[in-house]
Amino acid sequence: QLYLESIEVAKNTENSRSLSHALIGLSEVHADLKEYAAAQRLQRESISIRQQLGDLKGLAFSFDSLAASLDHLGNSLMATQLESASAKILKELGITISPAMHTENENFISQLRAKLGDAPFEEAWASGHSMSLEKAVSLAMGNN
Repeated sequence: QLYLESIEVAKNTENSRSLSHALIGLSEVHADLKEYAAAQRLQRESISIRQQLGDLKGLAFSFDSLAASLDHLGNSLMATQLESASAKILKELGITISPAMHTENENFISQLRAKLGDAPFEEAWASGHSMSLEKAVSLAMGNN
């Protein structure tokens, strides 16, 4: 309920940055409830806003969040590409993540590798790592 209220306030005040944060927060609630399609819609809305803002750090975290939903929805290949694009952005920005988040990401990456197999995983990871930001956003938005 609080995220819904935050979204409403952010829309009414035209605070796009806060709106993108609230959308990701609500998407995480949906993901925790295993409502991955609903989470995906909110994550994509956040990505659209963050792209308009030029919020690279926010895009990286949104890609990571969307990757988890995509994996749960059966698209481990796209999830791997977006997880790789997220890692690339964070590295380029020089952003370090917390040890707990690092462990969580490493576990997710290991799960993706196990699902896809080594060669397909490596190919998808390289693809995500080499794509432009525009291509990554397009992929995330389902325009591939």
